[in-house]
Amino acid sequence: MKKMTTTAHLAYWLGFLGIHRFYTGYKLIGVIQLLTLGGCLIWYFIDNFSIVLNKYKDADGNQLTDFNKKVANVYLVLLIMGIVSGLVSVIIDD
Repeated sequence: MKKMTTTAHLAYWLGFLGIHRFYTGYKLIGVIQLLTLGGCLIWYFIDNFSIVLNKYKDADGNQLTDFNKKVANVYLVLLIMGIVSGLVSVIIDD
């Protein structure tokens, strides 16, 4: 069984390369994400949100262990802040 905190760290920092997919046993999807930079970051956000909402399962269908609500909330805030800051920077640049 894979750990939530390890998966969350890998997904947040290297998710655009699909490294968390390799860790959780999804090798084919990991290669696809590696080649497409996380599906142009779409899979990156979907995977990160599913991990912090405790909806992500490993390749064997098991829930991730050691789910920590505080860690999940921190990652959720970081994801939302990243999205907002990206949108603001696009608006300001135009």
